[in-house]
Amino acid sequence: MSNHKDTKGKAKLRFIPYESLVAISNVREFGIKKYKDDQGWKTVSRDDFAEAALRHIHKYFNGQLFDDESGLPHLHHALCSLALAVSVQEQQPVEVNVVQKKKKIRETFPAISCDDSDSDWICHGDVCTFVSTSFDEEE
Repeated sequence: MSNHKDTKGKAKLRFIPYESLVAISNVREFGIKKYKDDQGWKTVSRDDFAEAALRHIHKYFNGQLFDDESGLPHLHHALCSLALAVSVQEQQPVEVNVVQKKKKIRETFPAISCDDSDSDWICHGDVCTFVSTSFDEEE
């Protein structure tokens, strides 16, 4: 019997630079004070967070290193926004593009698990994407 904890297949969080964790934490702390809510981020869309990250990166590349409101570096805001975008993506319904009658129709499906033998679905864990190569010939 081994005394070692089984960590096979688990994320190695020690590979994340400590400074990055502190940067995310500082931005989150600022946001919590500003919005007086530590869970409100869960209602923001992934795309809104990604766009916020791009705005901060744009300001960084245009020579503005620090955010005027928080005083924190724009790269810290961008990093935090991307971290939140990833979290939202993992927790919200999956958005997929479905081809139907040769037109793309955007639909939202809840994250589901599916049988790998179903050839119209490609699954990665609990997230499945509908894929169809057949078309209804009627227009």
